[in-house]
Amino acid sequence: MKANHSGSVIFGVCFLFLILLTLLLMIGLLVSARGAFMRYQFDGQIYSSMSIIFLVLIVASYALVSLWWLLFKFRRIGFHEIPMALKIGLLCGCIIGVLFCLALVFFNFFPQASGVLYFKGFMLLSIISVLPMLLVALMFLYIRQKH
Repeated sequence: MKANHSGSVIFGVCFLFLILLTLLLMIGLLVSARGAFMRYQFDGQIYSSMSIIFLVLIVASYALVSLWWLLFKFRRIGFHEIPMALKIGLLCGCIIGVLFCLALVFFNFFPQASGVLYFKGFMLLSIISVLPMLLVALMFLYIRQKH
């Protein structure tokens, strides 16, 4: 496979997955913002946990913007041409992905779910947290092969 064709395939696959991840992130931001900025009549624990989720999703948004930039530039640039702010964004995204995977493994995210529902939720959240890291790795491998 020639480098031009492989770059186009990588671009197409990453583009489709990034659209999905962007939509999921926007839904997550809307839900967590609603929960973080609304006053619940229950207790303060819901308010503070939704605020933390909202802040994590803001950092994830920064990482996703960095990933979108890399997607549109990876065929024309080398590693040294990636701005430091975007490298930090990609690093933040990878850290969030790793921490999210660890949280999925070591903590029970679905205490009331059991069986198939638990497995499907676990797999979905695992894919969402690992997929951006795989996309970054795929684009970096292409950059490395090119230079």
